[in-house]
Formats: sequence, structure tokens, C-alpha cells
Amino acid sequence: MSSCVSDIDCSSLQICLSSLCVHKSLFPLCVLDILTIFLVFISSIITTVAGVGGGVFFFPILMGVTNFAPTPAVAISLSIVMILMIIRYLMSMKDRHPLKNRPLINYDVSVIFCPSSIVGTIFGVLFNRMSPNWLLLILILISLGSSGLETWKKAKLQKMKELKENGSPDLNIPLKLMKEEENANSLNNEALSEILKEEAKMIPYKKLMILISNLLVLIFCLFCQGSKNLKSILGLSYCGFGYWFFLFLYIPLGGVILSFSSKMLTNEYNLKLSSGYEFLPSDIKWDSANLKKSLFIGFSIGFSSAILGVGGAVVTSPLLIEMGFDAREATFTATFIAVFTSIAGSMQYIFAGITQFDYMLASLAVGLVGLWIGMRHILDYVKKTNKTSIIMQTLAFCVALTMLLVAVPGVFKTIQDYQSGNLLKLRNYC
Repeated sequence: MSSCVSDIDCSSLQICLSSLCVHKSLFPLCVLDILTIFLVFISSIITTVAGVGGGVFFFPILMGVTNFAPTPAVAISLSIVMILMIIRYLMSMKDRHPLKNRPLINYDVSVIFCPSSIVGTIFGVLFNRMSPNWLLLILILISLGSSGLETWKKAKLQKMKELKENGSPDLNIPLKLMKEEENANSLNNEALSEILKEEAKMIPYKKLMILISNLLVLIFCLFCQGSKNLKSILGLSYCGFGYWFFLFLYIPLGGVILSFSSKMLTNEYNLKLSSGYEFLPSDIKWDSANLKKSLFIGFSIGFSSAILGVGGAVVTSPLLIEMGFDAREATFTATFIAVFTSIAGSMQYIFAGITQFDYMLASLAVGLVGLWIGMRHILDYVKKTNKTSIIMQTLAFCVALTMLLVAVPGVFKTIQDYQSGNLLKLRNYC
């Protein structure tokens, strides 16, 4: 905030209050406010179809159009994303997998990716805040560029497949879903019947409770740790011993959650294997090798998201598609995982009093309309016609636009660092 005597001393959409320039309230509306609300509406439709959090679009809109400073822009953006992700989950929890009688959201992957990605985020934030801007810029171009390109290639292949099949959905899918259950009953395979019954539940409460417990542990560590903008509930000083203790405390606590989740998934996999369960090609076989691989992938997702400064779903969705997941399953699972990270982030800003609620609520209102249009019209159309290439193409577009929105400021910042002689200097974390 800059000092002022009158509104004339402040920049666009700011007013002079108590000798400081602060952002104006939403009302009375101006042209830029209306433009911001419209852009948030369009962005929410696009990101709903792509299965990514809208934060990477909301943030530059709030900064570039409505002239918010970076911190309140992030606070408003995260709050919008948090509520949109929660409501999207509530709207999608009834959706079923196209090839199996189970939820579309893959909870097995979630209980591994969520804790391991948070551990990756801890190290990614450290790397992000200390590394020179040019290094982050190169990583953005490599990581997002490669994932966007691979997603676009898969979208083209899927489009060709759909054209060949004339976009017709597989009418035998309901029969395929029934066949396995009939086989289980005819063979009197009680173990397989129990597995299929458990898998068919709309919500696997045990796995959901693991994820909620993981979130509560993270929130506890964050509020004990504190930050520049949010005082520690224990009164710890920023960057003091207590701060660093609680920063890294989640690692062993998250490790306990991961250990429990890994053992549970391994036992379930072994039971399926011995019961003659029919796995899909995209199903992860939870043996020791794949568990280690998934832990590494989850860590990489969190690390990449943090160093690139983008939402985890932008990284997770293309990766799940690359692993062979159905496009709808990949995007719905990625946004479900994003629910927990968005809650943890937005709560810090809300309790710190940084979030400007009038802009947040107005943007949220149009964001909910965009979410409804994306879920109930575009994604329902994809489901009915089996044209999953639409999701892949939209996701590739979002990844490319994300790369542009994050990379352009990075270029200008790198130029500034070069001109000031700070190009190769590490930045101070504290």
C-alpha cells in the first residue's frame, strides 16, 4: 500500500483511506469490474471442462483487470477455487466410471497422491522462493510445455478414434458392468462379490476419512507454523526454530498416513488378485513397485505445482491421462485432489483478513453458473456422445494458456534481475 492525501494520488480502482491507497469496494460497479466478472465466468466454464482449478486464470484477471495487489488477488482466487471445487465434488460424486461399476473419482490414487504431493509442495515452495527467476522460467517451459504437448497428441488420437467410430458410445458397457457381477454370483465367489459391492459404493468413507484426516493434520501444522501474513496460533516468530519445526512436521505425520494408506491398498490389491478381479488397463496394481512409483509421482506433482506457482490439477490431469486413465476419470480425480490443497491455502488468507469478500462473492456467483454450465451441459454432452477428446483438447488449451500466463511475467522479472545484476543470485526465503 502506498501513502496518499486524496484519491488522485492512488492508481486505478484504488481510493485513499486513512492516508493509504486501498482497493475500492465492488459497488458502485465500473466497466473493469463488469469485465472481471465476465472473464471469471468464461474461465470457470473452460476450467470445469478441462478439470483444472481456475486459480491460474482468476489470479491474473484480478491483478491485470481489477488492479488488485498480488496477495489479495491470490486470496480471492483461492477462496473462489476452494468453494467451486467443493461444489464440483458434491455435483460429481454420483457420476460413475464408464467401464466399471464404481465412482468416476479414483479414491485409491487420491489417498496416495494427496499426502505425497503435499510433501512435495513443502520442498517445492522452498525451491521456488530461493531459486533465481530464470531457472523457474526454464522449468515452466519444460514441464508445462511437455505435458501440454503430450495431452494434445492424445487428444488428436482420441479425436481420430471418435471419428472412426462416428462418436457412438459403447452400448455394451452396461452389459460389461453386469458380467463381472454375474460371474461372481455364478461361481459363488463371496470374496469377489464383496469387493464389487464395496467398490460400487458412491463414497468409500474410509478413504475419504483418510483424506480429511490428512487435511486436518496439514491445517494444524500451517496454523502452528504461521507466516508473514498470518500469526502463529502458538505465537512462534516467522522463520524462527518453531516455524521450521512445524514446516517440516507434516513430513513424518504425512508419512504415517501414507504408510497406512499403502498397506490398505496393498491388502485390497492382493485380495482382488486372489479373487479373480478383472482389472482395467488403467487400474494401478498396488504392489510394492507401483506404490513407490505412485509416491514419487505424487511428490513430483506437489513439487512441480509449487515451483511453477500453478494449481496441482493442471499438472495432475495430463499425468493421469498419460498413465492411461479415461479423460473424465483423470479430470474428476485431479479436481477432487485439488479440493484439499485449495482449502488449506484459502483458509490461511481468510483468517489473516486479506480476502476482500465483495469481489470474492460476486466472482463466486458467476463462477458457480459457469461450473453448472460446464458440468450439466458440456460434460454431460461428452458423457452421452463419448467424445472425451473435448476434455483433452480443453485441457491442452488450459495448459498452454497457463504456461503463457506464468511465463510472461517470469520473462520480465528475469530481465529486471539481469539489469539489476541479480540474475544468478539466490533469493532470501525469509
